[in-house]
Amino acid sequence: MTTTPSSANSSSCPGSTSYADARYRKTSSTSSHAMTTKQCEYCQSEFKVKENAPGVVKRFCSAKCSSRKRNNIPKKCINCGKDFPGRHSKYCSRRCLQQFNKAKMQEDNFAYKLKTTYRITVEEYEALLSQQDKRCAICRKSETSKFKNTIRRLSVDHCHETNQVRGLLCQRCNFAIGQFEDDWLLLDNAIEYLGHWHNKHGSSKVQSVQEVPSLN
Repeated sequence: MTTTPSSANSSSCPGSTSYADARYRKTSSTSSHAMTTKQCEYCQSEFKVKENAPGVVKRFCSAKCSSRKRNNIPKKCINCGKDFPGRHSKYCSRRCLQQFNKAKMQEDNFAYKLKTTYRITVEEYEALLSQQDKRCAICRKSETSKFKNTIRRLSVDHCHETNQVRGLLCQRCNFAIGQFEDDWLLLDNAIEYLGHWHNKHGSSKVQSVQEVPSLN
């Protein structure tokens, strides 16, 4: 009796298995797990899964239910803090997205101006602002001027010769010393001039007690 090459190879190699044997072993191994019924977490319908099967535990009856569940997870908008259903977006609306990007761009521009013009960081600006109690270093008042319905930040006052930052001023005080070209002798003359006419005629606008300026 003659043997075919395929049968000869299979008989000569004791470790080799045929396709039918491999398929039978796969079927027998998968059929060893009993089937159990679970409830889909999204549509609440029942579906069958293998009990004690290795791998990830199924929570949904289909990929569509899994995707819908992920997309309906409540998230918090990073701009307004409102809860909204979504997966990929960080904002509840396009308006919040635009507002967040606009605010971020303003903060980036402010940090860039501080670094390039005054050679200080935002942290150093905030430390100086806290040291002055968030008030002007000269008049000791909070900023009141607005730009596009938003109160301005206190301006950084610096020496134009040495570029040394001196303090934070409101718009009025910063503009005033700028008009005097940082010449304290002119300011001294202005003080003497105003004091003379105040003593001569009096003025109800002059305060009896004036808070001293903030000197760093």
